[in-house]
Amino acid sequence: MYELHHLIEKLQERRAEFEYRYTEEDDLVKVKESLNKRLLILREKMLEDPTNEAVALEFGFCYEEVERITKRLEYFREKYATKEAKKEKYETLIKYNIQELYSYIDFMKQFKIDEKLYQAMENSLTSLDKNITILHDLNEDDEE
Repeated sequence: MYELHHLIEKLQERRAEFEYRYTEEDDLVKVKESLNKRLLILREKMLEDPTNEAVALEFGFCYEEVERITKRLEYFREKYATKEAKKEKYETLIKYNIQELYSYIDFMKQFKIDEKLYQAMENSLTSLDKNITILHDLNEDDEE
């Protein structure tokens, strides 16, 4: 069972790295929103006490981070500006997740975990994979 847990942890680490590459833009938007809220609070504090160096220092840091994140977001917006690029991004994520699920099913088979559960999950995943492929093909047909 330790081996199974270790394999699952490795898959989860790989998924986290993979998803980070494809979801970094979403994370940066959230961070930027948080920093902008903090900037508003700090701006009010600076108006109340303009001599407070700690507030001024934090304001400067937050402002520079917002600028850095804005530049990074511009890069992502250019990279994923087209609808096709966005579709490719999410199709890649879906394919990766489906492959990961197949790996989990293989673990269930390898470690002889409940045959009925294994078969039900395999059937469900196969159906999901097939239906996503059909939907993808239908969407491509609509675009032509």
